Amino acid sequence: MDATNAASRAAQMGKMTPTGNFNMEGSGVKSYSGSYGVGIGVPLNNGGANQSSLGLGASVSQNFGASNGYRYSTKPDFGVDFPPLDATWQKEAKTVVGSDQISEPGGIFIDRHNTLFIADQYNYRILKLEYGSVKTTLVMDGLDYPDDLVIDSEGTMFIAEKESLTRWPKGARSGTVLGRAQWLLSVALDSKEEYLYVTDYMTSYKLNKTSWSVAVDENGAIYVAKFDGNVVKWKKNESGKGKIVVDQLGEQRGISVDSHGTLYIANCGGNSIVRVLAGSKNATIIAAGNGIGDAPNQLYNPDDLAFDSYGNLYVSDYGNSRVQMFKINIKSSSNS
Repeated sequence: MDATNAASRAAQMGKMTPTGNFNMEGSGVKSYSGSYGVGIGVPLNNGGANQSSLGLGASVSQNFGASNGYRYSTKPDFGVDFPPLDATWQKEAKTVVGSDQISEPGGIFIDRHNTLFIADQYNYRILKLEYGSVKTTLVMDGLDYPDDLVIDSEGTMFIAEKESLTRWPKGARSGTVLGRAQWLLSVALDSKEEYLYVTDYMTSYKLNKTSWSVAVDENGAIYVAKFDGNVVKWKKNESGKGKIVVDQLGEQRGISVDSHGTLYIANCGGNSIVRVLAGSKNATIIAAGNGIGDAPNQLYNPDDLAFDSYGNLYVSDYGNSRVQMFKINIKSSSNS
């Protein structure tokens, strides 16, 4: 984003009056107090120029100063690695990481090499599982309740820890704090590599607008999964209350969105993974949904989901302290 556009956006969003705080830290970063508590837009590639991010009314946060001018690549959440719209998955999953290696896992991420990364929050660490392996390896530990993560194409990892958003270059033994909050639950990158978005549970809880996770589509629209069973969408540069695109689904956790606007949701309350096509509020179960349990066709409070490049579905099965893989049924010729 050039300086003119940055200034224009800053002027446009500067009319908002946020509450709470989320302070950006680091070289070239200006601390800024102001948050609506649900989602926070952190500018990534503006060359250090102060600007406001997309303001989302009383439901999603506004800007928080300027970053160091880093440019990051995207999480594969933008129609790159998603399966066909008519894809189906096997009814029974395979446990790829069990309770002997993790405890109540949070967010998961799969990179371009199909390596699975896991926020092993109650063991205060990030683990990875190479494709085809059965044993995880430690990426980093000593973290503060890591709940979610994203990784760019150069291997830089961004972690939503309990009270901070941190940046970890590939191979680094220490991270940089990009911002602080009260209890971060999720982190996402936009498709133009301009912003990180996070959700802050404690601030939104105080405002009675509790949200769990956030996703951004390739057009810059933002989706926020809320504890009340709704998913709310804001188009790029849209403010106000947003539009409810999914309602009364149950307690929702991790969400992803493809290039068509199709949502994939970890339906914690329904112990299932569901798919919602763009323009529809009807959720279709694509995995589990057979009650609470630890059988291969069951989940217990699923927290997040991710797809590998083959279309296989991975689920962070929080209540069972495992990660499940539902293998895709190869039968469709359509593309998402």
